[in-house]
Amino acid sequence: MGIPCICYVQKIEIQGNTVVAERKTDEGAELVSCPLPLLVSVVPDINTPRIPGLRDTLAAGKKPVVYIEKSELNGDYSPRLQTINARASSIRRNVRKFSPDLSGIKEFVAEMKKLGIV
Repeated sequence: MGIPCICYVQKIEIQGNTVVAERKTDEGAELVSCPLPLLVSVVPDINTPRIPGLRDTLAAGKKPVVYIEKSELNGDYSPRLQTINARASSIRRNVRKFSPDLSGIKEFVAEMKKLGIV
């Protein structure tokens, strides 16, 4: 893409036209600064969501739900992917029954040795 990239960011701060990020590494943490624009990938613990209280939950239930139709949006939202072919996988099983007597057990062991399992 031709822009800088910072990966495994656990803390990020924007200072003017520069981003200062704290990266998680095997040795610990590393502080990196980079000019904008840039690509940033973050670790899951960058966002610790707050748990809403009872008042917030009740207030959210009273807020109106806004429905937006696709026709109201600007832009081309036609499918970008096309399925050319779909094929189911098959499982090849080698089923063979052995008798429970001594000769069947010997056959079973010989078959396992032939297949390289034993």
